[in-house]
Amino acid sequence: TIEMEEGSARYLVDNDVIYEYDENGKPTILLFCAPGKTGDLVVPKEVRKVEHGAFYSTKLTSISFEEYTKGVDEEYGQQLLVIGDAHIEAETHLTDNSYKVISLEGGDNLLGGSSYVGNLVSIHLPSHLAKLGAFAFDGLKGENLTINFNMDAKLQAIEGSALSGTSVKELNLPAVAYLGIQAFNGSTAQTVTFHPDSTFNALPDYVFSGCGSLTSVSVPAMVATIGKEAFSNCRALSDIQFAENGKLQQIDGYAFKNTAFTEFVFPNTVINVGEKVFSGCKQLRSVTLSLKMTSVTYNTFDCGTLEAIHVPEGHSSLMDEDGVLYNKSKTILYLYPQQKDPTGFALPDTLVIIRSYAMKGFQGTHLILPETLETIEGYAFQYSALTS
Repeated sequence: TIEMEEGSARYLVDNDVIYEYDENGKPTILLFCAPGKTGDLVVPKEVRKVEHGAFYSTKLTSISFEEYTKGVDEEYGQQLLVIGDAHIEAETHLTDNSYKVISLEGGDNLLGGSSYVGNLVSIHLPSHLAKLGAFAFDGLKGENLTINFNMDAKLQAIEGSALSGTSVKELNLPAVAYLGIQAFNGSTAQTVTFHPDSTFNALPDYVFSGCGSLTSVSVPAMVATIGKEAFSNCRALSDIQFAENGKLQQIDGYAFKNTAFTEFVFPNTVINVGEKVFSGCKQLRSVTLSLKMTSVTYNTFDCGTLEAIHVPEGHSSLMDEDGVLYNKSKTILYLYPQQKDPTGFALPDTLVIIRSYAMKGFQGTHLILPETLETIEGYAFQYSALTS
């Protein structure tokens, strides 16, 4: 329990929770709950900020926020409440699996993360939520934990690692303007759905990395970039929905490393794809390029299970013939899918160049090189079964 002497000019205690209040006597900042506090907590709607560590070491069953009345209170749906104020800025060009924290404002997470020992079952977040700070619910575990957002909320941000490692089964998110690095990293969510009115323009590096139970995710229309390792090690991920009017242009390296896709169709807005985007994908059989992708090599996919690469009609510089990737005039062979049956395959009599790794792992034993061929680049037939 927490008690306070009467006459404080700044603080009040209500039900073992310390609030800072304003000149009108309204509780505007939730500072701290009594360690060991149990049961259900309802946070007053006047609260505008919940400090980091506010629920640390509590044993609450649920946390909910009193809601304004839709159509009556002007505060309903406004950006008023900040839960944790930590922020991360990061450089992500160091190594494949690291990032550098430049600045971290704020402090610890709200509940103690993976060390939380309570029996928290539900968190209900209100329409007037503005931001979830970095590490807000990082590592929060609960056997039947649910985190429920009011879908009328319009969030300014879900900061870095705000929901990373949480043991929820699904996340239905309201409109969000910004996502931080590793925002959901390591969560057990099986599905994540973003509100179509979300305006963030990037799924940042590692945003869903290590979400081993994630099977399905939707990408809002405003997303222009999918960052490095955004979905790496999402080993159950086999379904991704892109908005029909989407703006996606860039997919960075290793973005879908170790995922469970069996086929993948790039939206026609995609221009650039980083290296080894499907590295370690053991179930991927076919890939369909976008109309704007013009540079594709084995290193683009780094996937030894492909059986076919498809190019949509109307592409300006690329084509496929029975799943084999060439330039439009068939003078350059870019990629022969490693698991494609070589029976009946012959190199075209227009071929001039075979690119590096183009026929890596080719399973045929014989090839006739056309007289037009001038260049075979390095490692073109690496690990192939060719004998002549």
